[in-house]
Amino acid sequence: PGDLAHLNLTRKLANTENELGAFYMNQAKALVDQIQETDLTSAAIAGALDLLALSKKYLQQGVRKFDLINDTANTALLLSNTGRLHRLLGHIASLQSESGEFGREEISEYRAAVDCYQRALKVLGSAKASPVTWDTVQWELCSTLYTMGTLYQDQPPLSLHTRDQLEKLVTEMMGQALKYCSDQSRAAIIHHRLASLYHHSYRHFLQDSDTNNSRDMARDRNNKMKLADFHYVKATSTYSSLDMVAQTIRTVLERAGLVEASLVTLKSEVGRYKANLQVLDIITETKTLLGKILSRKEELTDPTEVEEEEKMVATILTRLQATLLALIKSGATGGGGGVGGKHKKSRPDSNDPGVVKNLYGQA
Repeated sequence: PGDLAHLNLTRKLANTENELGAFYMNQAKALVDQIQETDLTSAAIAGALDLLALSKKYLQQGVRKFDLINDTANTALLLSNTGRLHRLLGHIASLQSESGEFGREEISEYRAAVDCYQRALKVLGSAKASPVTWDTVQWELCSTLYTMGTLYQDQPPLSLHTRDQLEKLVTEMMGQALKYCSDQSRAAIIHHRLASLYHHSYRHFLQDSDTNNSRDMARDRNNKMKLADFHYVKATSTYSSLDMVAQTIRTVLERAGLVEASLVTLKSEVGRYKANLQVLDIITETKTLLGKILSRKEELTDPTEVEEEEKMVATILTRLQATLLALIKSGATGGGGGVGGKHKKSRPDSNDPGVVKNLYGQA
């Protein structure tokens, strides 16, 4: 009985410390939100940091007590709350920064958050211990890793890392985020970001090839292109399965742009003609999406989504015209002959310049 009473008292104390930790953290967040809406003041930041210091103290005390009585679900929950606290500290660090980079202090806090979430999953061991807590922690870990990858990509700390190192960091963060991701929409966005990352890197390789076109350079360049294409295809497939039409069209057109970028590496007109046919194949993958738009019975209600969709549809037409014109030009110089059969699937007799000119006229 004495042991049971001690266990119950320890649990009550730990619960109280969790409540206090959450209370002080919410107070700090409210203060930070208020700061963002008005002007940043050092006094307000100092106040938020004091509140978070109290929050951290109580959460750590609660973790120790729950761990002492082997309450794995609550230990994991408090570790998850501590992870949230570190993310808030990272956000405050970004508000104080003047560099515009994903800075050292911000990175440190986000890594501390990742450590908390990973410790929480380790404490639980599996989803069986507490399915709700497990799913919550996994989602928070996925979100944190995704946010870190996004910040490394959008606000690159070039004062700390080279571009190659940053690419590896973004790939690492996004890859881990996918590992813990249970949301298909988030997974599509991650694949899209990775595709954009490799696409950007591929363009850098194309620029560098003007001065260095060695075999190793060409191999690395082609590898970047394959990785970009892979993630574009994954993003397109997932967006399409979720009926996210505008995003699907965007990834298809960006993938077409990836092939267009490769044209500068091709020396022969036949090679350029084949590449343009490949671009045309990719663009015409949007035919099914256009059919969905035309057969839609209910109009979209979100004005932003309507605007984005209209923009993408207009872009399809522009890209289609440009690609057909490029085919006409390269065909006129003799590139129209000898095109392999695998590029004929989406258009009638594309080797016939007259047919291509007719299609261009219709476009």
